Amino acid sequence: MQNINRNWLIGGLAALLVILCGGGALLAFGPQLLDAAVDLEPLPTAIAPLPTIEPSLTPSETPRPTTGSITGVVWFDRCPPGAAGTNLCLTGPTGNPQGNGLYEPGEPGIGNVLVKLGAGNCPAFGQAEARTAADGSFKFDGLTPGRYCVLIDPADNAEAFTAGNWSAPLTGDARNRAFLVAEVVVGQTTAGVNFGWDDSLPPTPTETLTPSVTPTPSITSTPTPSSTLTRTPRPTNTRTLTPTFTRTNTLTPTATRTPSITLTRTPSQTGTQTRTPTATQTATPSQTGTPTSTGTATPTPVRGVAIDPTASAQSGNPGAVVTYTLTVTNTGTATDSFSIAISGAFAAVPNPTVITNLGAGAGTSLSVAVTIPANAAGGSSNLTGVTVTSQGDLTKSALATLSTTVNSVTGVSVSANTTAITSTSPSVVTYTLTLTNTGNVTDSFNISVTGGTTFPPTVNPPTVVSNVAAGGTATIIVEVNIPSGQAPGAQDTVTITFTSQTNGATTTSITLTTTVT
Repeated sequence: MQNINRNWLIGGLAALLVILCGGGALLAFGPQLLDAAVDLEPLPTAIAPLPTIEPSLTPSETPRPTTGSITGVVWFDRCPPGAAGTNLCLTGPTGNPQGNGLYEPGEPGIGNVLVKLGAGNCPAFGQAEARTAADGSFKFDGLTPGRYCVLIDPADNAEAFTAGNWSAPLTGDARNRAFLVAEVVVGQTTAGVNFGWDDSLPPTPTETLTPSVTPTPSITSTPTPSSTLTRTPRPTNTRTLTPTFTRTNTLTPTATRTPSITLTRTPSQTGTQTRTPTATQTATPSQTGTPTSTGTATPTPVRGVAIDPTASAQSGNPGAVVTYTLTVTNTGTATDSFSIAISGAFAAVPNPTVITNLGAGAGTSLSVAVTIPANAAGGSSNLTGVTVTSQGDLTKSALATLSTTVNSVTGVSVSANTTAITSTSPSVVTYTLTLTNTGNVTDSFNISVTGGTTFPPTVNPPTVVSNVAAGGTATIIVEVNIPSGQAPGAQDTVTITFTSQTNGATTTSITLTTTVT
């Protein structure tokens, strides 16, 4: 009992020591040490404080980029089946439909294409080279800012570029190399440097059928026994088995050979009988599928358009509308629609604005109404361009040039600060007139005076108002002299007339009335 209590005491003491140590250390006690520990007074334990750890991290500045990069894709730019004549396709240099030059989702990239990089304007290379990934993408990293030329030479990529031509960019150099200029900016990626290759030219259909069965029969026959018979007077028979091969092949995936043996008896007078095996081999294929090539060639429509006349000229007054009538003809081989674009300084409206569903070889009327501005100078002209473009092939268009000349128009008007003055006798009264050239050309105007017999007038300038610009004005002073001795109520009138020197039919006048008070 005493030992049991002692063991419990030792165990409890050990557990207490572990708890007090807090797991910070492992203490191993032998029986003697524990026994002694039971009889000893506990000693205070001094725990040294842990040193304080100060952070020593020094923030480092993120390095700023000093270079840029260029990325792009090389892809097969194909005209989808049945999409010829839509905005998904263009007409290639051979007249066949090809891709539209836009990299669109679902179009396959071309892998393992050698892409060259050069410094400056195109064509240039020698700076770096890259190979496209399986999806056709490529990238040039670590480029200093500036202008670069990205170039692809089909001669370097004979396996990738067979039949076809470039669709993006549309043109290359004499060696059919395609190239694009890319500007590199620090810290940025110049993307979209893409190259499209059209391989959608229709191939010549060829079909090579290779039989999968090539029977090579080899038959060796050693008949045993062979017998020689001598019969008198009976004739002997010679059986000769001659190998005969009959091969019937139908080009199919599988074939079954069925050999058969045929014996042919040939009478002979030699009294010798010989057995020779004759083999007939018949290869009878069992056909599970017969290759069949069926295709219907759809001719590619040829697009074209013509406009007549290609040049026309008319004239009109300021503010007038001049109408031109043109004929648009579909010179292609299929029905097409045509957009109409107008250029020029004068406002012009086509009718219709779009020509739709015009049959091959058919023509239609197109009118263009050109409005001459009201302030247009006489003798000036404007060229209006009318461009008609095939919607089936945006590279096919026709242009008509319309020349509209503004007629020279003369005009004049006159006003006064007043047309009636009352004054005493004797006195001089003054009228101020303003002449306006309402024509569209510079003009001069002759002055004529009628009336004023009692109160004589003086006009300044006296005979001509010279070189008044279109829309310009001039001032004319008229002085009326009331002589002495005029009774109150006496009155006189004077009429001033202005006539255009450009057009004598253009004239205006004003009457001034002077009364004595």
